[in-house]
Amino acid sequence: MGINPDLVRAAPPCACYYVGTNCTQFPSVYSSDPSTDGAQAADAAIAAAQTLGLTAPIIYTDVENYYVSTLCTSSQQTAAGQAVQAYVDGWDTEMHLNGGHSAGVYANATPINKDISQTSTVPDDIWIARTPGGNTPPQATIWNQGIKDSLWPNGQRIHQFLIDQAGVTWGGTALKINEDIDDASLANANAGAIPCRQRGLGPYTTFAYAGATSTWAQGNNDNGELIGYYYANATTYGYVYSGGVLFTSFSYPGSAGTALQGGNDFSQSAGYYYPTASSTNTGFVAFPAQ
Repeated sequence: MGINPDLVRAAPPCACYYVGTNCTQFPSVYSSDPSTDGAQAADAAIAAAQTLGLTAPIIYTDVENYYVSTLCTSSQQTAAGQAVQAYVDGWDTEMHLNGGHSAGVYANATPINKDISQTSTVPDDIWIARTPGGNTPPQATIWNQGIKDSLWPNGQRIHQFLIDQAGVTWGGTALKINEDIDDASLANANAGAIPCRQRGLGPYTTFAYAGATSTWAQGNNDNGELIGYYYANATTYGYVYSGGVLFTSFSYPGSAGTALQGGNDFSQSAGYYYPTASSTNTGFVAFPAQ
């Protein structure tokens, strides 16, 4: 559950949203006491959760990016970061005090690294906004997203890897949705905060695809499948590793190279391919054979 700052609460100084190419500041910024702002936002979010019947959820607050804004100078952005630290500290503390809720924060990698990870009371879980640009394929993984892997390593991460995906309807209304991969606590009306997966660092198992020059592991899922790609004979191939067995390598039909970047619990895989050795990459989603 998250609370959107441009609708119901203050937003960081320097944060803006884009209408076309125009950077428009959110309608409300933090007060002179951002820590109190954070505590008040936590109380309001908890009250809203209780109205929805969520008795003990984790709630994620939205901290919009203020380091890429054209509204402020570098020094002003640094000052905004100090305000964000105070806000998040107030949010986290009040979440824990008011009914023992878990505190989550949604933000971009730069604010997470510079400010949110430095708060006195660090959020329980982090929701990373990091989407591809240009010809970069989506990364359906929680790791290597611009923050240290030592931060929030134990089932504490969500990654927003795609935004504004069309083709979805609800009640006959067309929607655009943002797609996420989660390895963190989620709010559930019947069971409170549920840790989806518990994963720490180590022990480690190394492996290489037979005959490959290099092998990369890119993502995994709850089906015990590890997804990645390897390089052999001057060509890139995707693979799925499951149950101690490396499946037959995967190549997009007619491509000169294929890489699998991640997957989900439905055994769907996402990646990219390039039609020729000198062409740009093209993303794809591969569905399991029926």
